[in-house]
Amino acid sequence: MKKTITYQTLISFVNEAHVYLEKNKDKETELTSAIKSVQKQIRKDELIEEYQEKITNNNLDKCAVDEKTSVILKDEKGGLKFTVENQKAVNKFNKELLKETIEIHQRIPAGIEDLEKELTDLQREAFSGIVITEIKEIED
Repeated sequence: MKKTITYQTLISFVNEAHVYLEKNKDKETELTSAIKSVQKQIRKDELIEEYQEKITNNNLDKCAVDEKTSVILKDEKGGLKFTVENQKAVNKFNKELLKETIEIHQRIPAGIEDLEKELTDLQREAFSGIVITEIKEIED
């Protein structure tokens, strides 16, 4: 089944999955298999590359260029230069991009309740609805 998530959720999943798999590298469980399966799909669908490409293209669209040669202007460390106005636009774009949605396949194995209990709060949040049962948010 497919689930709609944001790029922010994707990044959180990727980071927490890496930490979890590194910590459990000697264990092969239903959860580690599910995480690896989602990671494989993320690589296959090039979701991280797609996100990076959007950022890069926007940076190139907004960076400063030499008026005569149209060459991109860079600082002494090789970073792109921006006007204040364009830097603000880049920052806004990056913030909005994190909210953009994508689709990912859920891989929630049955019978992993005991494994779910061992997860940190960050892992539970990052894995929710992707490789573990969806966590319902508690309303105040």
